[in-house]
Amino acid sequence: MKKIYVLCLMIISVFMLSSCSSADDSIYEGINQDDSEVLLSTGDIPERKIIYHVDMSIDVDDLEETSITLKSFVLSDEWFDSEIVQENYHAYVIRIKSSRLDEFINQVKDDFTLSSYQKQGEDVSLMYQDMSNTILALETQLSRLILLYEGASLDEMIVINQQISEIEIELQSLQGELNTYDSLIEYSVVEIKLYGETVTTNAPFFNRVAKGFLDGFEALIQFIDGFVIVVVTASPFLIIFGGGSFSIFYVIKKRHDKQELLKQKQDEVKK
Repeated sequence: MKKIYVLCLMIISVFMLSSCSSADDSIYEGINQDDSEVLLSTGDIPERKIIYHVDMSIDVDDLEETSITLKSFVLSDEWFDSEIVQENYHAYVIRIKSSRLDEFINQVKDDFTLSSYQKQGEDVSLMYQDMSNTILALETQLSRLILLYEGASLDEMIVINQQISEIEIELQSLQGELNTYDSLIEYSVVEIKLYGETVTTNAPFFNRVAKGFLDGFEALIQFIDGFVIVVVTASPFLIIFGGGSFSIFYVIKKRHDKQELLKQKQDEVKK
């Protein structure tokens, strides 16, 4: 029991040291925010981590030819995240190496006339550095717990194993976020939208008539399909309200017939 107590104190001290370190960092950051004259040393300045996002729109005469040219600008280690192809519209989300992002943009500008262009950069240096520091601190705690685990009793192992599991889960989550940042930093997101001109058909007269007939037939099928769905959807209401209306009409008609019959009998008696 005494060994478990000592072990718990050691684990608590590990986390207290980590908390104190975080508190010191918070105090240090507060001092920097309050006093603009405080200068950081070169070693304390984190490496700049910037995520770039580019959005371009292009009006083109030939969508297919433009798409082929655009794809030729993408290197083998770069890729398309998504691709939308419609009759007069193509849209691409491309991941381009950040180290050659400006080169790619200039290639597009040299070959095409842009109707709109926007480039944004988000500096995530501090967030990235904080996340990296947290991962290092957790890895240090994990190493200490593993050393304690090797010489612990069965009861002590249960306590240590719980702490190890919690740290490993947190490490996996943080490492996943860091990997996402690494991907976005190394490969910028470029969205390109291509707008083509409306094509005027030169098809012969009978071809256009046939196409018009098929389009009209397709529209009729869609109308019938929609009408059937509306009828089926409304059928419960029609049954309920229709049945109620018929019952009311029947009662009123029966009452009216009785009144007419009674009136005829009264007329016969008077005669």
